[in-house]
Amino acid sequence: MVAVVVAVLVLVFGVGQLVLPSIAEKVAREKIERYGKVQSVSIEAVPAIQLAWKSAQSVSVNVSHIEVTPKQATDLLHESKPFAKVDGVLQLLIIKAQAAGLTVPLPLRDVHVHKRQEEIVAEGQLLESDLRSALPGGAKVQLVPTADERVVMNVESGFFSGKVEVAAKNGALVLAPAESNESLPLFSDPRIDIESVHARSGPGGETVAVRARLR
Repeated sequence: MVAVVVAVLVLVFGVGQLVLPSIAEKVAREKIERYGKVQSVSIEAVPAIQLAWKSAQSVSVNVSHIEVTPKQATDLLHESKPFAKVDGVLQLLIIKAQAAGLTVPLPLRDVHVHKRQEEIVAEGQLLESDLRSALPGGAKVQLVPTADERVVMNVESGFFSGKVEVAAKNGALVLAPAESNESLPLFSDPRIDIESVHARSGPGGETVAVRARLR
């Protein structure tokens, strides 16, 4: 009798180990594909029964392209909170940024996202040509290299001319004229704390890195 029980438990464990991760991968793929095209999703959980409690050792995602608002991006990140380790590669990420009543589709290329517990680091390439194309007609923008890795741009438009800086402030993302204490909120969400935004110069643009923490 004991042997039969043990055999049944082993069988259940084995089947669960094969089936549950594939189900979780399908669910994750469907959630991401609301916004774009997914190449692959891989979830590791031993024992697989952890997935019943929305937990796993690691999740890996490879995405061709995705277009999201900052809130939708936060929704996806927050759903990954129970997972200890998340690694994502996004060939093209379009953030539908909103500021001053305007929605600007901002493309980031070759984006890598790494989550360890609640800590998140995301890095992607912002091309100057993409930035110019995203802005309303007539606006001109040029990325400005800085010694301290700030994200600074020189902007010329019908209502503003000068340097502006994208920065993290009190857990939010803000846009501010350089050398000014005034700022325009770009993004804020109680579920995530933006800790820092940095950039380093490269061919044709900047590699932008964001460090954040899920709350």
